[in-house]
Amino acid sequence: MAALSIISVLSKFVGKYPTDWQKHLRGISERGYNMIHFTPLQGRGHSNSPYSIADQLGWDPECFPGGEKDIAKLVDVMEKEHGLLGLTDVVWNHRSEERR
Repeated sequence: MAALSIISVLSKFVGKYPTDWQKHLRGISERGYNMIHFTPLQGRGHSNSPYSIADQLGWDPECFPGGEKDIAKLVDVMEKEHGLLGLTDVVWNHRSEERR
């Protein structure tokens, strides 16, 4: 029977893509998960909470210094190298007090 086995990941604790992410993706896949739920991947505000977003249209520069290119590569690597699907929260109504 096919089923989703999902693990949630706080992306701000994974590190920079791609170097820090590879070992986590491999470990998640090896443990039998087939989908990763990411907390929001946008740039965070002063509180550093992934649910207090400063830049809703940009990717978190601390995790993804290459922006959109890093995200596209992440999705490709997850699928092709690790057999993983991805899901992320989108929280348009959560804004930090500073806006970029």
